[in-house]
Amino acid sequence: MPATRVKVNTTDVLVSLSDTGAAGSHRSLARASNGRIWACYRGTDTTRQVYAAYSDDGGLTWTEELVSPAATQGFPGAQVIMVDSSDVPHVIWHLNTGVETVRYSSRSGGTWAAFETVFTSGGTLAEMAACI
Repeated sequence: MPATRVKVNTTDVLVSLSDTGAAGSHRSLARASNGRIWACYRGTDTTRQVYAAYSDDGGLTWTEELVSPAATQGFPGAQVIMVDSSDVPHVIWHLNTGVETVRYSSRSGGTWAAFETVFTSGGTLAEMAACI
């Protein structure tokens, strides 16, 4: 299998996907069965938005989409993107609003759904993982 190029439009991204030395950059990749590559990452400290981008040409070009609105009430932590057996992407992300929460959105029908809060904790959420 040839190497896959990964370069995402990072004009408003806190940490680029290629910056492997950055602590806490919280980015993830997933590949759909049709070959589409999905990336998920957070925006800058000022926007605090969660983004997804996809590439249909092995990473040469990317289409960036907003998954969550500005998280002005908190700071997003880790994001995880997954693709189900129907090639629908799903994103979960951690948000610290003074209360630790995990939010979820999926992109069925070509647009990202309004997020749901799927977990709330009174303590500290140190790690998060997901699978489909």
